[in-house]
Amino acid sequence: MLPGDILVFKKGNSLVTRLLSWLLQKFEPDYDGWGWHTAMVVMFRNPIDPVYYIVHSVDKGVSIAPLDDVPGEYRVYRWFTDTPTDKEVWLAANSLIGKPYDIDAYFGTIVAYIWHKLTGKSWRVIDDEFHCWELTFWMCRLLGEPIQPMTKYPLLSDLLKHYDEPSEDGIYRRTDGR
Repeated sequence: MLPGDILVFKKGNSLVTRLLSWLLQKFEPDYDGWGWHTAMVVMFRNPIDPVYYIVHSVDKGVSIAPLDDVPGEYRVYRWFTDTPTDKEVWLAANSLIGKPYDIDAYFGTIVAYIWHKLTGKSWRVIDDEFHCWELTFWMCRLLGEPIQPMTKYPLLSDLLKHYDEPSEDGIYRRTDGR
């Protein structure tokens, strides 16, 4: 793994996760239904044994945690054309530590999605709160390679549509020519 790699964790089994995942699958063909939670790798290099940390947003807000402390399977998605340095990812992540979790964004995403389907126009409330997808997309923006315009609420499918199957090493690499 490299700094800036995006991790998509296998979805849990809570009622909310199952319901929202089911809805996303119904409307977004690029969502495969496997993953749900996203995070970004912040890697501190050690000549003998690299230690991986991630920046993610959970119910307590944005934090950095050792990857080993986050349970579950995950897939690695390589987004950046030029891999950011540990320091660049750390500085971007550090600017967001402690920001609250954005539970309201779920409602906003649904309303904005319907609005976009009806009118073809995007809108979004941009605030100082982040759920995991918002955080991952915001980190990509801070590091110079945004996934989509700021006016659109992030959906996991907006990330996944840039990938096909994993490489031989198990890492998903972009297929959109960037």
